[in-house]
Amino acid sequence: MASSIEIGDGAGGRGTSTVRIEIIRSGTNIGTKDSSLPVLVNSNSGLVSEYKDLASGDNTITLPSESRAVYIQPPTGNTNTITFKGAAGDTGRKLNKTAWSHFAFDTDVTNFILNAGAAITGVSFEWS
Repeated sequence: MASSIEIGDGAGGRGTSTVRIEIIRSGTNIGTKDSSLPVLVNSNSGLVSEYKDLASGDNTITLPSESRAVYIQPPTGNTNTITFKGAAGDTGRKLNKTAWSHFAFDTDVTNFILNAGAAITGVSFEWS
């Protein structure tokens, strides 16, 4: 089971969370190309940032109230596998061991599973 440390005022406040993603490519044959991806806006976000310690095996992650998306950042230097799953029986998909991963959820999603190949301390979750 994942343990967590929440960062913020802890008062359960609400606000607007906006996610913007921009990809900038440059190279000899293409010059520079900017691509802006669609913006996710949650006007009733719980504005939660937290660190979770993942135990080896399945860890059920519960979405904070009204959250619709998450950025997950494993700690620097992580060498353990992390697999994103919708349910315990799922095969899932392996995440990058050290890079951010982003997931947006429909309104009926309340949790998901991260399977850790071994215990991982200090995985960052930025909820919006």
